Amino acid sequence: MDCFADVQSYSVETKRLHSATHDEILHGCTTDVYFVKTRDVLRSAGVLSSPVTAEIFARKNGIFAGLDEAMEILGGKGLEIDALREGDNFKPKEVLIRIAGPYEAFGMYETVLLGMIASASA
Repeated sequence: MDCFADVQSYSVETKRLHSATHDEILHGCTTDVYFVKTRDVLRSAGVLSSPVTAEIFARKNGIFAGLDEAMEILGGKGLEIDALREGDNFKPKEVLIRIAGPYEAFGMYETVLLGMIASASA
């Protein structure tokens, strides 16, 4: 999903399980629409490729997991990624993953990344 027109033209097969395929996840089809609209606004303003930093954190104590899966999404995009190690304990508001690079390379994956980390971590 690169722009809102992609969302409008996308169609889902009628006979399938209610879950996303790997390709749908990797192509941004599971993102919230406002991230696609954000891309449109940033592109229009000429700043879609601006460098940004995003931090993923938890609200409660826990044990970190899901980095391998997150790296399947983020790897090979020229991003700088700092993260806890699998199995590390964390405290509320501690940064689990810090991602730095052009917004266009990772912004649309926020929804899926948060879901992966929240579901894998305890």
